[in-house]
This record gives sequence, C-alpha cells and structure tokens, in this order.
Amino acid sequence: MCSSDLIHIYPQAAGSQVGSFNVPGDPLFATFNTDRSLVYVSNFNNFDVEIFRYSDGTQVGTITDSSWSKNAWPTGVAYWPRPK
Repeated sequence: MCSSDLIHIYPQAAGSQVGSFNVPGDPLFATFNTDRSLVYVSNFNNFDVEIFRYSDGTQVGTITDSSWSKNAWPTGVAYWPRPK
C-alpha cells in the first residue's frame, strides 16, 4: 500500500489500482480503521500519524505527541478495536 510517498488505492473486493495520493514527508507504516474508510500513516519526517480518507486521499486529521522526535518517532500504527 505505501510506496515512497504514495498511497495506492485499490477496491476492497479486489482488482486493479484505481488511484493513488501523495503523503507529505516520509510515510513509514499504515493501517486502516475498521470499515477501511480511513488510513492512518506514521510519518517519519513529521513525527506524527496522519489520517487520510482512503477513497480520495484527503487528509482529515493528525495525531501528535510532544515526546515524538528524531530519537523517538511513531514507527508503527495500532488500531483498536480490531477490524471484524
């Protein structure tokens, strides 16, 4: 799903790529919310987790923590509750 600074969009059922969108900085890890409408991306350059609408790539939020820095950054994304 992540490749360089791109998120590739695929239909849920299967099939070919239907689009992509850029993520500013350096996206490292990504995960979906339960209904796969949002994607959470940890961004190494910005020391945050950015939230995008998966269907069109619109950024809808950001999660930050004052303790994240070049020595302690979000290297993974956990989502709860787990998808069904």
